Amino acid sequence: MKVLGEEEWKTLLGLERASMKYGFADPGMASRLAGIPVERVNFALDRLNGRDLVRGRGANFTLTFSAIEALALREYVRRGLISALGAIIAKGKESDVYEAFTEEGGLLAVKFFKIGRTSFRDVARKRSLVRSETKGWIARNYEAATREISSLSQECAEGDSPRPQHSPPGGAERSEAGREARVG
Repeated sequence: MKVLGEEEWKTLLGLERASMKYGFADPGMASRLAGIPVERVNFALDRLNGRDLVRGRGANFTLTFSAIEALALREYVRRGLISALGAIIAKGKESDVYEAFTEEGGLLAVKFFKIGRTSFRDVARKRSLVRSETKGWIARNYEAATREISSLSQECAEGDSPRPQHSPPGGAERSEAGREARVG
């Protein structure tokens, strides 16, 4: 993701903020939330759309799972928690798990939730994964990651699991939950 410029990152963050509440944003809303001129947002959206990081629906845009993963990874790198992403360990209906490496050579497992990847309607109908006020797929994935970190933290406190690597109090990094990898 080193190919993205600062305006593209800001546009992704603006779309993320809008998506949490509305599920999508037009360029004007993304501009206000990103703090950059709408002309620059339009340029960034064209580039992001070409990289499959956003999807356009008429005048409205939304993030893709890849964009959420990119935002989470960027934050993990910024905080010095990981330095490289490795191979995929597991791929399921609702999440993908990758190995990641720290600067010191430590190994982490990084889980990206993708609830609704196959059928969002099915998730809403069959499971009570989320609180009723949670609306969009992004918020549902963020909440699932937060629940995972909470469960891992509880296991860690009981001595049953490696320590989870997560953001400051409040939960996981976007739709991702990281933890020290277990060998075996």
